[in-house]
Amino acid sequence: MELLNTKKYGGYDVHFLDTLSVNFECPVCRMAFREPIQTDCGHRLCLSCSEEIKIRNEGVLICPLDKSISDKTFSDKAYEREILQLKVKCGNFQNNCEWTGELKLLSVCFFFQIK
Repeated sequence: MELLNTKKYGGYDVHFLDTLSVNFECPVCRMAFREPIQTDCGHRLCLSCSEEIKIRNEGVLICPLDKSISDKTFSDKAYEREILQLKVKCGNFQNNCEWTGELKLLSVCFFFQIK
């Protein structure tokens, strides 16, 4: 599969304090799951990655791991909650921002930098 446009598709492209577990990495975009879904074969993908796969396959979601066709998916809220609790650095850490915190709070850091 060709690379996806990560501006529109894909997971969280952030700097985690600890090494990201492969369990939290989307097999399509290779980033931390954003809005993870689970296929009926039991694999996880980012929602946007699954939508891109369907676009490229005329509406059919083919699992990139086992090539099975998934008729049903569901939002994996438990996994999403775990990912949003992972510790990250501010996206502006290279410019000396020292903020670190949970991924779900990252937008708060950016908000205060704009002001």
